[in-house]
Amino acid sequence: MGESEKKPSYCNSWDHVRTIRKKVVANELKTWGPSIDMEKTWRMIQGYQVTITDVDGPASMLHSDYFRSDECIAKTPLEALTVYLDRGHYPPPEVLIALHHCFLMYFKFAGHYELDEMFFDAPRKQRIGNYAAQSDKDDSFLMFDYLVSLGASRANTEGFKRKSQTELAEVFLQQKQGDFDTDPESFVRHYRRWKQNRKADK
Repeated sequence: MGESEKKPSYCNSWDHVRTIRKKVVANELKTWGPSIDMEKTWRMIQGYQVTITDVDGPASMLHSDYFRSDECIAKTPLEALTVYLDRGHYPPPEVLIALHHCFLMYFKFAGHYELDEMFFDAPRKQRIGNYAAQSDKDDSFLMFDYLVSLGASRANTEGFKRKSQTELAEVFLQQKQGDFDTDPESFVRHYRRWKQNRKADK
C-alpha cells in the first residue's frame, strides 16, 4: 500500500476510482450478492444519457468519454457526484463504489476521523471551519481577487479612477454577496492573508 493510500481520504480520490474502474470494466468486482455485470448495466444506462435535447435546436451528443473524464468533471469523486446529479446523469459505478468505501472506512474508524478528513483530507481548522466553510471562503476571495485585478486593468487601460480595495470590498460584499454585516476592512485583511498563503503554497 502506497503512502497516499494511508490517508483516510484516499477512497475519495480519482486514483482509487481508476483502480476500481479496471475491475468494473473487466467484470472482476466481487459483491456480496449474485454476480452482476455492473459495466454492462451502466453502459445500457449511458446509452440514454449521451443525447441532450436542446429546446432551441437539434439534440447534441455527449462524448461517451465525458462520463469518465475524472478530474475534468470535478476535483474529487464526491464533488463529481453532485455534478452528475445536477445534470441528471447516472454516475459511473466506480464513483459510487469509491464513495461507498469512504463511508465504510468512516464507520470502521468509529469516530477517529471526521467526515472532512475522510473525504477531503482536510481537518477542521481553528477559526476557519470545516472543508465547506474553507471552500466558501476560497470562492469569495477568488471572486474578489478577480474584481481587484479587473479594476486595476481598467484603471491602467481605460483611465478609470482606481478604487481602493476597501471600497471594492464594500461593493462586493453588499451587491455581490448580499452581506451587509462583514466589515470591508476586515474582509480585505483576510483577503490579503489568503493571497499571501496562496503564494506560499505554490
